[in-house]
Amino acid sequence: MRAQPKQQRARETMERVLQTALELLNEEGLPALTTRRLAERAGFPVRNVYRYFSDRTEILVALAERLSAKELDFVGHFRDVGDVRIPWPEAVDALVDMYVQAAITEPGLLAVRRVLLGNPRLRRIDEESNLRLADALARAMACRVP
Repeated sequence: MRAQPKQQRARETMERVLQTALELLNEEGLPALTTRRLAERAGFPVRNVYRYFSDRTEILVALAERLSAKELDFVGHFRDVGDVRIPWPEAVDALVDMYVQAAITEPGLLAVRRVLLGNPRLRRIDEESNLRLADALARAMACRVP
């Protein structure tokens, strides 16, 4: 990312770029995500996109990092997996249900996930996030091991 916006209006513009990118990915896939198309859909000049992102890959990196942060929010739900008072199948079902619900309610989550797998730079972000999630889940599950 080129610049972190300091003013509220600039933060809103950058947020609009990322939200519009998610919508395009979700609705039409990666080929539709061009800086020109993104700016057109967001309703501002393409220079507004380039003010914050030098290219499409930087936009995808920002989306991947945002997805990674959201996935780490799930860590709090891992407590139930480690709670021995909750039967194991129920705890796992609740965790899966939570992830499925996130996929339904977070627009573009699955589209970004698909893109992550096709780009080495993005795949690294995904792998690091997966390792943090796996570590947190392992710590939660350790309570169930005698």
